[in-house]
Amino acid sequence: MGKEETGFWRSLGWREWVVIAAALMLAMGVAAILSPGFRGFISHSATAAWVQALGSVGAIFVAIGVARHQTLESERKAAEQRQHDAATRRIQAQTALKSIRAELESYRSKKLVSMEGIIAALQKGENLPDIPLANNDFQAYRRSAYFLTLLEDYSLGQRIHDMYDDIDTFRMSLAYYVQLRLEYIAAYQANEGRYDSATYLPLKAADQKLTRQAQDAAALYAALLVSLDALLLEVAAACRPSPLQA
Repeated sequence: MGKEETGFWRSLGWREWVVIAAALMLAMGVAAILSPGFRGFISHSATAAWVQALGSVGAIFVAIGVARHQTLESERKAAEQRQHDAATRRIQAQTALKSIRAELESYRSKKLVSMEGIIAALQKGENLPDIPLANNDFQAYRRSAYFLTLLEDYSLGQRIHDMYDDIDTFRMSLAYYVQLRLEYIAAYQANEGRYDSATYLPLKAADQKLTRQAQDAAALYAALLVSLDALLLEVAAACRPSPLQA
């Protein structure tokens, strides 16, 4: 029972203590009006001094209570603001993930898969279209790069950055191999019909080197597809709301 009473008094806020003090003062006033003996007691100079002292102590406690209430209120508002900011960052990160997922899936199904024919032609030594080095495909990534830093799983954001770097590296490597193959085809056609060692042997060596580069491009492409598919699964899982968010 004692613990329950102690918990009750501790649970009172400064407003409740003000009400209690006001109720006590009101009771004292009523008693002074109704009881001549009590009027004589409160009119005594010593009583007035004690009342003044108790009033000063009460004012101190009220000031402490008000300050504590203001501190708790500030902490509560700060905690609410932190929760709001965290929720905003989660929404921004989720939006960025969804945009990046759509962009990567589109690039894989359209642009990246179309490179299979280029790699096959490269391996066969066939004529090839030029591949521009400029890349304007990744608009969602450029818009969302900052929001990836807001992900709770920071490593996922880093893997997404790395994947875009790997795609760009592969594309530039493939463009370089295609350019070398085009230059080789032009040199071969210019030398057609001449088989002297001064021209034929360098062309033969260049052809063998290009064949190895085509094999390297095929290996890079296969590894890139595996990594991209694995990353897309991770991003898809991250895009699903958690039970708390749902």
